[in-house]
Amino acid sequence: QHHEVTIEVASTSQTNVHQQQNKLRSKSIDKHKKDDHESEIIVKLHDLIKKQTILAFIPILSTFAWSVYGTWDPLVIQQSAWIFLINITCSWMMLATSEKYYLFCT
Repeated sequence: QHHEVTIEVASTSQTNVHQQQNKLRSKSIDKHKKDDHESEIIVKLHDLIKKQTILAFIPILSTFAWSVYGTWDPLVIQQSAWIFLINITCSWMMLATSEKYYLFCT
């Protein structure tokens, strides 16, 4: 009888250990899923910041170049439609509705 009790206790103990290991694995998997989701959010935020920075820098640089060149050649000032077109296009590409066109350009 003493041997049977020892086997039952060992079997119950192993079952509890397996259950606890499964719980730990499940928690670990859930933590990795959460970390992956957080990583995706960070990458999306980084891409959005990069997009906005590029699309803000282009109009600033083009307007600056147009202004500097316009000080030497007054005819450049008369062609302001091009600079407005660049500014409007970049401003439009910052909006969510132009996402597929932005991806096409990059």
